[in-house]
Amino acid sequence: MHKSSCINNKFKFAFTSVVSFLFIYVMIFEFIIPGTSFLPSFTTLVYSLPSLWKEYDFFNRFLLTYTVVYLSLFLGFLVLYLKRIFIIKFYYVFPEFINLPNLLKYFPAFFFAILFTYWFQQNILAEYAYGFLYVVWLLSYSLMSSVPSVPQEFIDSAKTMGKTYNEIIAQIIWKHSLPKVFKRLEDSHYLLWVIVLIYEFIAETNGLGLIYKKALNYNDISVVLDLAVILSFVMLFGKMVLSAIKKRFVFWES
Repeated sequence: MHKSSCINNKFKFAFTSVVSFLFIYVMIFEFIIPGTSFLPSFTTLVYSLPSLWKEYDFFNRFLLTYTVVYLSLFLGFLVLYLKRIFIIKFYYVFPEFINLPNLLKYFPAFFFAILFTYWFQQNILAEYAYGFLYVVWLLSYSLMSSVPSVPQEFIDSAKTMGKTYNEIIAQIIWKHSLPKVFKRLEDSHYLLWVIVLIYEFIAETNGLGLIYKKALNYNDISVVLDLAVILSFVMLFGKMVLSAIKKRFVFWES
């Protein structure tokens, strides 16, 4: 009950923050310093919405980016589940593998987007693969890094009950690690949106990232801000759905 209340408070805070930001923006750029070249007024943002839909083909581009993000999350988690035994066994054979991200963290996020663009140009399937591989990598690392936290007495008890090695992995280690893995899935949701948008911006695929690129080329800052506001609510809603799924299916704590 307390955990549910904390989750609701987080979403209320996030929603209130977005609405408060919009209110402050309206007060400053609509009434206090209207007509500034720094940022457009709220009225200008509203008037630019039709062009976002028509001239920038918002719906079709949004559909592509939205599908890439959430299909990557779904398929990435599905692959993790299907290969959970192999991944955990891999950790026991190569435990030093979890140190690899310490080297990769110095690579800028857009480096891999540039690499994919160089290899595949504007291939839409490459964009799906880019998001999917990112999720699989992140969740696999999260699973392997959580294995050492499994209490040894849990494993010993399972052995005394005659559980096989694979059963111990699937029923003990996996279930103990699942809350941390799903927490990483929730946390990576926002970052996945960012790296997919970066990829679309660089590769110029027909997603929301291309809208950002075109709007910047046209100096259309109103569309940039409109899109940012829309995406903030979409990401907030996605976060709420993921948290609801976690509450429903991953309700225990490791």
